[in-house]
Amino acid sequence: MQKLSTIPAHIVFKALDLGLNLIREEIIKCAQEGYGEDWKEQIATLTENPNFNLDSISEDIKYRIDFGNLSRFIFDTDILNNTESKGRLHGFISEVRAIRNRICHFTPISELDFENLFVSIDKILVAIGLERLDRSLCWDGITEPIIVNDAESKPKTSTDAKTYFKVSERWYGQEKTITVQFKRGKHTNKKYRYNHDELFEAVKSHLFTIPAFISHKEYSSSSNIPRWAMDTGLVNEI
Repeated sequence: MQKLSTIPAHIVFKALDLGLNLIREEIIKCAQEGYGEDWKEQIATLTENPNFNLDSISEDIKYRIDFGNLSRFIFDTDILNNTESKGRLHGFISEVRAIRNRICHFTPISELDFENLFVSIDKILVAIGLERLDRSLCWDGITEPIIVNDAESKPKTSTDAKTYFKVSERWYGQEKTITVQFKRGKHTNKKYRYNHDELFEAVKSHLFTIPAFISHKEYSSSSNIPRWAMDTGLVNEI
């Protein structure tokens, strides 16, 4: 299993800035096309915040646009057109805001969090008609993820008996071996076993495309093992 690591803060901020700058440019372009000379007034109205004076932050109005008020531009106006369902986009925007807030409060961001950040930013970009973020732009070619637990501190493997299949971001790193015996469904009375962390590593790119996982940080089923898990060869009948 790979060691758990955390992404340096300046790399996370770089990803956030790259994504936000693309979004800002698109919003300004669309606002100029839609409102003509009144475009600045429209953006100023949508980004009003009684808690602080945005004019004191920057004279450039684009810096008023942030992930904190992005939902207003997507859902409350016709500045941007998007085909993504509103419910899903709300979730992706909330995910980006949550990770931004964590890094601003010095909370470590794991590689899984970082992957989730990219997926969420990509979903927003594609929904408003832009290309996905070029991830290579975030790395300087020198910085490496910071190891936050080594072999000596790695928890001992534990074996858990469950009546459901589950992969969870909260379980990742706990070295769990899961034994599942379903009480219903086509796998009733059959037993399956898998190493949770190995399976998570193998399927994490797929997990970040599942709305339930994006919202709840886990996927579970009380009656079935999905094909994307079985196809890894890491879930075995015993």
